[in-house]
Amino acid sequence: MFNQLKHTQILTQYLFSKKLIDKDQYKTLKAEINFSDFVKENTKEELFNEIIDYYLSCRDYSLPFRASSMIRISHYPLLEIGVNIQNSYYNAIKYYLKYHQITDRLSSIKFNYNKSTLAFIIDPINPTKVNEINYIFSTEYHIGEILHLIKKYLPSFGKPKRITLKYSPPQYVSLYSKILECKHIEFNSNENSIIFQINDNEIFSKKSPISYNVVGQKIFSLLNAQNINSKKEISIKDKIITILDSYDEWIPNENFISKQLNMHERTLRRRLQKEGETFRSILNNYKKEKAIKLLYEKRLSQKQIAIHLGFKDTTSFGRAFKIWTGKTPKDFINNTD
Repeated sequence: MFNQLKHTQILTQYLFSKKLIDKDQYKTLKAEINFSDFVKENTKEELFNEIIDYYLSCRDYSLPFRASSMIRISHYPLLEIGVNIQNSYYNAIKYYLKYHQITDRLSSIKFNYNKSTLAFIIDPINPTKVNEINYIFSTEYHIGEILHLIKKYLPSFGKPKRITLKYSPPQYVSLYSKILECKHIEFNSNENSIIFQINDNEIFSKKSPISYNVVGQKIFSLLNAQNINSKKEISIKDKIITILDSYDEWIPNENFISKQLNMHERTLRRRLQKEGETFRSILNNYKKEKAIKLLYEKRLSQKQIAIHLGFKDTTSFGRAFKIWTGKTPKDFINNTD
């Protein structure tokens, strides 16, 4: 499959670019995003909720709107080609929204055009109540997406004439008119919508589609990238490490990881054997690196690190650490200070 940037990645990159999360938090979220991509079980809802929690903890209510300013159609190369070969703005919008699901969006977006009125209707996907914070965040983020894409790619459409929202006015309602640049915003409405006033000549006008030559070049670059990526297929070892990174509070065992990878333990062992690896060696090396990292950070005591890594006590942890490094945890830290 061709790589497509997801909204989870966009939201996470925005947090990191604005220094709202540190490097370790960013790496953890990236690992969880990768984990959700190759495991069949649906972990996306939990992942979205975790990212939304980071945003809410910042107490800056403009963030979901501003994060959407990082969205580019070029993030989705196949979708971009489909949009650009359309012969009118109406068909381009229709195509984008029809295949919007490939972006792992937080809300579904539909649109209709009737008598010079172009309306986008937004419905958050997660089954939350209308006035819950996740519902509001999902709506705000995709309102921001629509406004940003219209402003960037279809500036002649102008500002929205009206915005309707199903939820009650939030405590920061004064931000809405300023950020959304709309005078008529209605709350407690029947639907979440953004409405533009345009004419038939504009929306059904001949949008110059890109030439076959340009389409061919874009497809060739995608195929070439896919060929390179196929040669760099993710190993079972890397998948295991990604899963281990996704669980910060405990160390998953072989049985748990094999289930996450949708295979029997024996199958997992055979696949690792072909790569010249064993689960035990991967786990021991992971624990060693994790132990060294935690010792350097000095946030946890040796007893806490031992429990964190699944050891019964500090003695068994110290014994394992000496096998890994040739030194006790105390000697290791003293010699590197």
